Amino acid sequence: MTKKLLCFLLLSLSLAGCSLSTTTEAEVDPSLLDQLTALKREVVALNDKVSELEVELSGRVELIENLEQETHFLKNQQDALYNMSRMNEILVENLPNIVRKQGFIKEIEMDNGTYFVIDEAEWVPVESAPNGGELVNKTDEEVRIEVHSSLSNEVSIFLLKDSALVYQPFDDFKNSQYKGFYNFFIIEEKIVLVKEQLLP
Repeated sequence: MTKKLLCFLLLSLSLAGCSLSTTTEAEVDPSLLDQLTALKREVVALNDKVSELEVELSGRVELIENLEQETHFLKNQQDALYNMSRMNEILVENLPNIVRKQGFIKEIEMDNGTYFVIDEAEWVPVESAPNGGELVNKTDEEVRIEVHSSLSNEVSIFLLKDSALVYQPFDDFKNSQYKGFYNFFIIEEKIVLVKEQLLP
């Protein structure tokens, strides 16, 4: 009797376990499994995207560094050209028979030659001034100075563009508004070279 009871209990437990296992598997929603699989795929895709962005960012950082180096190089070149221009200007000013005047061009006259009507002024360095100097215009009188024939035919006008001196053909210059402040280099009372002055 005892053996029969024991066998019955073991059989009952075994059947109950099988029933529980079958019920648990049946309760899992297949759509949830699909969603879990889809989420795993999205995580993998996001990881791949992050890796691509890291590579792209690294490339952009390198590009920025290269641009900074190039900008620094160009700045040094600009400084060197300015210093060279200044040295040449000092040499020219000290050559015999060369006179330098400064001022504003009020008018360009074409009458049996080319003439600049100039309102003379002078840029004077002043250490105490906020911008390092001051513009001095002692008189309102204008002077009329002839332009050397070579100036209207050759490369003798240099204007400022982004703080750098660039050549401008005479025909383009005379048709512009020429509102800058200029240095005029004069030989035998004729202008041979015009250079725009940088004002702070």
